[in-house]
Amino acid sequence: MKDNPMRPPETVPVSQVMSRKPVNPVAADGLLHWIWDELPSYAQCYMEPTFTDADAKAAGNLVFAAPNDWRGLIALCAYWIGLPNPAYREIIDSVWNHDHHHLLKAARGGAPMVRRMFSAAGFCIPLAGQVTVYRGAFGVPPEVAARGLAWTTARDVACWFACRQGRDDRSLVISATVNASDLLYWSNDRQEHEVIPRRPLPFTIDGRWSEWKKVADDLNEQRNKLSHANKIEGQPHASH
Repeated sequence: MKDNPMRPPETVPVSQVMSRKPVNPVAADGLLHWIWDELPSYAQCYMEPTFTDADAKAAGNLVFAAPNDWRGLIALCAYWIGLPNPAYREIIDSVWNHDHHHLLKAARGGAPMVRRMFSAAGFCIPLAGQVTVYRGAFGVPPEVAARGLAWTTARDVACWFACRQGRDDRSLVISATVNASDLLYWSNDRQEHEVIPRRPLPFTIDGRWSEWKKVADDLNEQRNKLSHANKIEGQPHASH
């Protein structure tokens, strides 16, 4: 084990450092010290303000600086250790938005574990009442698609996800209705109107492939036009 002056004191239990009740204090202690020892120095500098001071800005910087394949483990450690919000929420949001596959890999309990991790983050949901949500998938049965975590409130986005890998009868769009109080997460950072329900939802198949393809093509066209307009707007203007 490397001699690391920034390593947390061996004599101070993790449960005393953190104000929120740890989920798995024994595993958290081992994982925390392993990350602290092995993380590259350019990311290691954010460990103390994140895990000792629960600094939300440092938490975001830690995720940004850490190598991608470390980020899921950092999120798992933050969950197990009981890192308080908003620092914990910042970690979960950042890891999910940029490296969700690493979060899924680190969450050893699979989708149910990830849902518990999101529940602990206490995300604000700017929706109310009954909400229609959609999920696009490709090459899997509807029952498998419905067990997925990420849904959207925008049907065209679901059609795009369904058709992006191939445009044939393996594409699928399903829809469901859920109360906003049963949503754990909402984000539009990537203009995807993403939500994560608290549990798998009863669903219906929403439409047919030919219509999904048209909707996906229309959305692609809109995005391409917007991207082109943004590039033109960002170009320097000639002097007159």
